[in-house]
Amino acid sequence: MKEVHVKDKIVGAGHPTFVIVEMAWGHDGSVDKAKKIIDHAADAKVDAINFHITSMPDYMVRNYTAGVGKSSSTSNTKPLFDYLEQINLSQDDWKILIPYAKSKGLLVSALCNDIPSEKFVSTLAPDLYALHPSCMAEEELIKKIAKNGKPVILNVGGCSIGEIDRAIGWIRESGNSDICLLYGIQTYPTSIENAKIGYIKTLQNTFGLPAGMADHTDGDSELALIVPIAGIVAGSNLIEKHVTHDRSLKGEDYEAALDRDGIVKLVEWIRKIEGSLKNPHIKQLSKDELFYRSVSMKRIVALTDIAKGETITAEKITGKRSDEGLELDHRNSIIGRVAKIDIKKDDGITLEKVV
Repeated sequence: MKEVHVKDKIVGAGHPTFVIVEMAWGHDGSVDKAKKIIDHAADAKVDAINFHITSMPDYMVRNYTAGVGKSSSTSNTKPLFDYLEQINLSQDDWKILIPYAKSKGLLVSALCNDIPSEKFVSTLAPDLYALHPSCMAEEELIKKIAKNGKPVILNVGGCSIGEIDRAIGWIRESGNSDICLLYGIQTYPTSIENAKIGYIKTLQNTFGLPAGMADHTDGDSELALIVPIAGIVAGSNLIEKHVTHDRSLKGEDYEAALDRDGIVKLVEWIRKIEGSLKNPHIKQLSKDELFYRSVSMKRIVALTDIAKGETITAEKITGKRSDEGLELDHRNSIIGRVAKIDIKKDDGITLEKVV
């Protein structure tokens, strides 16, 4: 699998999971709320935050209807263009927020929904770019993004293998081979059945690229933390999760979003789970494994009283958990020897007790 370098981070097999906070439209059009989400991401020590940069007239027709699956259920009663235009952040807003995120130690991912947005955001030097599935057939946009020379994350939910392969080809034709794949669909929220965790491995094996999941599980469900962890166990190289400024306010994109405490806990769990997945190969036993062995393995003990001078036979010893005695693997070192002292039943037998 290819490794993708994003500044000082490496995305790929054997490296820490690249964790991305997805802001999307969760800022509700407010710079202050956007900053709060950025602060939550920084508090959680995620790697990057993803911003949707959009020129509405270039992204969507004005009569695009609202409806289920197009935006949060709390906002699908008005024309979608009007609603999103109302909460869309301006270029001046992004000139504040992108430097702010970088000042918090976050890598900035720019998801450009149209060519004018790509042209604008390139002046603010994001650390990587992302492409929405809705743009997967836009050769010109994809090539413009690729030519910036930054890593590109392809969001591939709802896309066919052929469409993914074509987009990868366009990026490579533009002289860029730093590509990651991110699978996930948003149905406000997405059911566990549609998480398709096993598909991550298919993407990795098919394209030889780092792949991961954009999880959209209900933010109120315990599964909102468990599903991303399951993705990591299944081999995910990157995880993206929506974060909101305040779940109780039920703003845009809140359904699958975590609050501050949720994203902090998720990252803590991810880093702990990563530790348990390290070193899958044959190795020497660790200090903790040796300790566990010392207190749990059965040891050689006397099955009956053994008198001083008596020859020890297999019938006179057994294995039991004990604080004293050689491990059972050493029984042949005891059998046939002579007891140096009287050994009572259940006493552990060591080399010091035999000749």
